[in-house]
Amino acid sequence: MENLKAYDLNGNLCPVDMKLMDETTASYSIHFSEQVQPGEYFKLIGVVDLEDIPVFPGGAPTYWKEGPLWYFRTANISPNCLNYYRFILPESAILVDSNRQVIATDTVDGGLAVTMRNYTGDYSDGMCMIAFLYPDEDGTTLADIPDKYHGLRSKRDTQNSETFRREMNKIRAGIKYTDQSTPLAALLTCFGSAIHGDTELYDTVKYTYQAPDMIQKWVENAKYWADVLDFLSTPEWPENPGNGYVHPIYLCRKGSLICELILPMVYKDGKWYAHDGKSKQSVESKDLTPQDIAAAKADGYLCDWEVAGPYLQKDKKGTELFDIPFGPDLPDADVPWQPISLESFKQHPAYLDLDEALYGFDQAVAYLRTKIVSDKQKSARLEIYTDDGVKAWFNGKQVHANNNSRGIQEQPDTVDVMLNEGTNHLMLKVTDDIWSWGAIVQLTEPSSGK
Repeated sequence: MENLKAYDLNGNLCPVDMKLMDETTASYSIHFSEQVQPGEYFKLIGVVDLEDIPVFPGGAPTYWKEGPLWYFRTANISPNCLNYYRFILPESAILVDSNRQVIATDTVDGGLAVTMRNYTGDYSDGMCMIAFLYPDEDGTTLADIPDKYHGLRSKRDTQNSETFRREMNKIRAGIKYTDQSTPLAALLTCFGSAIHGDTELYDTVKYTYQAPDMIQKWVENAKYWADVLDFLSTPEWPENPGNGYVHPIYLCRKGSLICELILPMVYKDGKWYAHDGKSKQSVESKDLTPQDIAAAKADGYLCDWEVAGPYLQKDKKGTELFDIPFGPDLPDADVPWQPISLESFKQHPAYLDLDEALYGFDQAVAYLRTKIVSDKQKSARLEIYTDDGVKAWFNGKQVHANNNSRGIQEQPDTVDVMLNEGTNHLMLKVTDDIWSWGAIVQLTEPSSGK
């Protein structure tokens, strides 16, 4: 925060000294005009432009765009702090939703100013978010507000939401809920065990390891969130996805429709288990234009993909998952394939960001598939760039394997294949260790590599 300004409550500007600690962290010394005596408290007002500052060091940005909506968020993760956040929106902006109660509104230079009050409590619950339209930036109007804000949620989401609230009322009335037959049932079992302080049941329904000396703390934490969060939505879950499949449930704060938490549910041997929750990623809309995609295809990049996953296994690293079969490797698994969008990456115009598409998991695998249509039988070369390891199947036959922990390299893995006339099928299994996760595939001539 190079442009941080600090004021005392009399409006005096306080000198600020900044000392860089590393690439993402700095310490700040704020000099008050009057001495603060021992045992006294002090107050200040900090003003900073948050445009390019992540919520957490090295993390996601404070603002992003999804579809017609812009989102802005900030957080204080210190416990037991009372904060007032005042979001000053652009002049044309239209406020759509907030994740906390708005206590005051006014205007600043023609723009709406929204003030929210936030007490972080024992669990450092400091996230404040707003969603708005920005007509001057992208030409949106009130007609572009998503249907869910008009009460027109999908029939499935409405039914699941009603089920969740009905069963949660029963749980709070004292009923013990023990069902793991669906992701929604497992969520209710997890929340129910926390509400009743049932550490044994909580440990049973959790997929991730719970240290015995910490489980009581985690149950108390889960109880807090069970009282704060509400069901928002979830895709249709498969009946038999194969062990290790991860299915997302999207949760919002009560009184809001902004997705604030993703709770991954993991399938194993006919039951669903709750993984650790993940904060909603800020996904900047970076989809390529049709012109960009056409240019990428003209240069041989494969651009029409579907993704399945993520898949994982308890206590297994990405390199250990490389040879373990998951959904698309299994004969009877119900595999939920979904389209995945493209973005550019360095000199490559067509990158598949699996971290963005699959909830930011580490130590996991994903499968990608696409079709290659050829006008005749001919030889070709696949240039495959992955972060991290990769297996490749071409027309049902495994043609490549590289179990590795790496980022996108300058030189690709290369595989020579024979294209059949008509439609050819390519599937990749891409493992993830930590940090980024993605893939790029370019089809070239084998003789020249281009």
